[in-house]
Amino acid sequence: MRPNALAFIEYLSSTWQFLFDENEQKPKMALPVMPVDLSFFEDRDTLQLNSTWLGHSSLLINIGGYRVLTDPVFEKKISLVGPTRFNGDMPLDIETLPDIDLVIISHDHYDHLNKYSIRLLNPITKKFITPLGVGKRLKSWGIPDDRIHELDWWESYSFGHHLKITATPAQH
Repeated sequence: MRPNALAFIEYLSSTWQFLFDENEQKPKMALPVMPVDLSFFEDRDTLQLNSTWLGHSSLLINIGGYRVLTDPVFEKKISLVGPTRFNGDMPLDIETLPDIDLVIISHDHYDHLNKYSIRLLNPITKKFITPLGVGKRLKSWGIPDDRIHELDWWESYSFGHHLKITATPAQH
């Protein structure tokens, strides 16, 4: 059998298992949630490094005195048919977020780029870093052009004196 045919058969098999077989893909009980302690993000010491996971690909990172937020999605349910948060609400009150230096958007899938979240972050974010083509969507949501920076593969963006963001290819 050709390798591509085998890969296709494995794909069909795993898809069938995912959709129809009894499996352990969802927790049997609610996952524990701890409220986010934002005091870690108040320290602007350049030796500081800490992060807090906010769900899926959303991370709040304090690195070298800079506050970075990745793929912010703050809604409980972001599509009519898609998944919802396991535990419902966010582990923090979005209104209590400190000013954010950079919001980094990895790509424009609905579970990584969320209009509601971007609009909430607009007043407190200095710069939005996105892949090519995503800036147009942010502009349509009210983000000023001068606060959006698009990157192509292997391009970099320097923020402040010590932070450099480089766009690299990745697989979803």
